[in-house]
Amino acid sequence: MQVRNVDTPLFKHQNDAVEFLLKNSGCGLIAHEPGLGKTRTALEAYSRFKTMLGDDPNFHLLVVAPISLLEAAWHEDLARFTPHLSFWNLHKNGIQSPPSQVPHANVYAINYEFFQYTDKVQRLMGFLTPKQWMAVLDESSKIKNHAASQSKNLLAIKNLFSYRVAMSGTPAPNSEAEYWSQISFSMANVLPKSFNQFRRTYFYLRGRNGQPVAAPAVPTRQAMHDLFSKQGAEYAITKEKREELFSVIGPFIHARKKEDCLDLPDQVDEKRLVKMGPNQARAYRQMKNQLVAEIQGQDVVAQVALAKLMKLREITSGFAISEDQQVVETECPKIDALDDIISELGEKQAIIWCNFTWEIYKVCAMMTKYGRTATLHGGTKDREDSINGFIKGEYRYLVANPHSAAHGLTFVNCSEQIFFSLDYSWEAYEQARARTHRAGQVNKCTYYHLLAEGTIDEEILGVLKKKGNAQEIVFSLRADSNERIRK
Repeated sequence: MQVRNVDTPLFKHQNDAVEFLLKNSGCGLIAHEPGLGKTRTALEAYSRFKTMLGDDPNFHLLVVAPISLLEAAWHEDLARFTPHLSFWNLHKNGIQSPPSQVPHANVYAINYEFFQYTDKVQRLMGFLTPKQWMAVLDESSKIKNHAASQSKNLLAIKNLFSYRVAMSGTPAPNSEAEYWSQISFSMANVLPKSFNQFRRTYFYLRGRNGQPVAAPAVPTRQAMHDLFSKQGAEYAITKEKREELFSVIGPFIHARKKEDCLDLPDQVDEKRLVKMGPNQARAYRQMKNQLVAEIQGQDVVAQVALAKLMKLREITSGFAISEDQQVVETECPKIDALDDIISELGEKQAIIWCNFTWEIYKVCAMMTKYGRTATLHGGTKDREDSINGFIKGEYRYLVANPHSAAHGLTFVNCSEQIFFSLDYSWEAYEQARARTHRAGQVNKCTYYHLLAEGTIDEEILGVLKKKGNAQEIVFSLRADSNERIRK
């Protein structure tokens, strides 16, 4: 556990957020950028409501968060800032039968994946119903997909909570439509109850050229699949409708940017371009030409395009997974570039972000000569050891997957990050950067990007900087092909 900071005052933006929740009857969306201390804000809000209710022993807080945050963020921050509150990890310890056998605590924590299973949710309801609750959805963008089972199940039980708070540094990274589930959970009767009605109210269909397109007269599954996958249609929102939407939901969102709230050190981006080996470059050209040919022929659907874009990403990292799921290795100059950076850093700690399991194993094998290395990815057996060991300096390096470790964790003990590879998620990228650039950081934060020269690596970084998506990569490949044809 970290030392107690119970006497450390709240930042102004944290206190403002607590006051916002008090005025909104304990409901709303806290949209503070990563690194602004949303966990402590929520714990303080719960403490104040608890005091207002006369310290009712039947008033509890249920935290729903990614697994990696249950202990490393919530339990740690509770011990640091609100040690008078007790904590129980429902994910780790389960829900006993009957539920009354669960030990008494002020704060209970559970993971999002739990809500994928209706039978488990029904068991949880038996635990919830005799008590009064405040619910906090940490990293609430986890329910941004309205059709996901965990989103549906959480919305189905929202009325069991007297106070409901959604929190995310990136609540809607792809589209304003992603606000619907989060606002609908936290605030009743603000948006249409049906997502389809919400979408009809604020959004329209547009084609690849940006012009509105008509929905099929009979919207069958196949017709809609063709419309989106083959014709490139998507739902979009006009400037006027966006303003209308935020005039409705704005009063229930407390949004703050990091630069407006904290005096943090500078952030520095570095690109390290590497030249692919001859075999690697040949494999890359073949895959790219095949994909471009299919795009030009207009017969490639989104799933195929994304699968082949992934193959291009694999090849720039020195491998590819064959149809029979075998790993085929080729040259990997990124490893040499990583070796150079680690040598330059000397005794400094560093986080190395990898998007593929093969990369993680390859990087860890190389890192053995430098010092103890921890991992955070789907195959990590002891996540708490990796997290706490890296924070305490027992591990000099952390090799992690952004989708496993990019939310909520605080690593201000480190100021150096290396992106061995990138994917198309702006949300994951920004969250990863914010693990070190947050309250408590005193050093300049440097981000190294290993990019295979003239490849999709550079395209992806450009798209991320513009908050774009994978579709823009496909369009850029088509444009590149058209340019070569004209020449």
